[in-house]
Amino acid sequence: MNEESHIDLRRLVGKKSNQTLSLNDQMQWASSIYLQEPRFPSRSRHYKVITDHAIQWDWLKWNNATSLLDETPLGFQNEKNTKELELQEILINLGCSDSLGSRVDFWLNSNQLLDRPVGEGSRNMYFRPAMTSSEFQDAFDTGLQQAKEEVNLGPFWTGVQLLNPASSVHAAIQLYIHAGVSLNESLKNLIHPDLLESVVYMADKSFRRHPMSFDPITSITFFGGYDLAFAVGFVCGMAQESRFCLLGGLQGYAIALLAETIQTGSSQFVTHLNAAPKEWKDENQEAFEGPFVFSISSYKVSNIQFILALEHLNEFLIQSNTK
Repeated sequence: MNEESHIDLRRLVGKKSNQTLSLNDQMQWASSIYLQEPRFPSRSRHYKVITDHAIQWDWLKWNNATSLLDETPLGFQNEKNTKELELQEILINLGCSDSLGSRVDFWLNSNQLLDRPVGEGSRNMYFRPAMTSSEFQDAFDTGLQQAKEEVNLGPFWTGVQLLNPASSVHAAIQLYIHAGVSLNESLKNLIHPDLLESVVYMADKSFRRHPMSFDPITSITFFGGYDLAFAVGFVCGMAQESRFCLLGGLQGYAIALLAETIQTGSSQFVTHLNAAPKEWKDENQEAFEGPFVFSISSYKVSNIQFILALEHLNEFLIQSNTK
């Protein structure tokens, strides 16, 4: 990993890294940065990361012939969102069986589509590490580089969403390793009850088959996916440029925790979509801290909430600049 990814961001934050900002603090801080360097904050961008994982077929019992790309809508954007909010939704493929280009007509599709393949999808972590070290590095660096490109385009807040439900399992495992949050508590409302017991059992068996490590890069390599590595790299890259990421759900809290562990201060540049449910906080309060837009707790990530949250955050910057 290049040296930039290890910058200590406590210098930028001006606060101890373990001191959690409120949303109001974060918005005021973003406003002060924006007033010094305005960059068209009315434009919003929302990355939706697509990749396949072996556990979607082996653990979650998907049809083996079904890729996430088969279930991902690639049609037109909502014209109202595009015109009024200047919102760009960007689908980025890191590892599906087919490329995005093979599924759409670029002359008719208004979504921005990015193919950044790292591999053919993560592997079943029961038998072997989910990724190679090289694949982790590639996915992380892709996120880091995408963040650098994003900063030049203007938005202060950029949404990142992992579309594969299997990513919730990866996120739950990371919270278990790094924060001691039980898999049952983090997954019981995200996985069908008929599958929960077997998924937790397979995860526990996987831990026992591989060397236990609290190093975040190792844990993502063994028990993660390209999308998780990309998102962590993206958060680190945005934080290096004093820009903020909007993250949702269980994955969002895991991404923030991993980014903070890899690069101190990164979590201060993360805004969560929803407050964490009480059951998660009861397991580990510190793991589920951080500013959030909607005070209502939610287990599921809503696309419309992402849109409304980005509009709210960017509108605040516009108003603060015109006062």
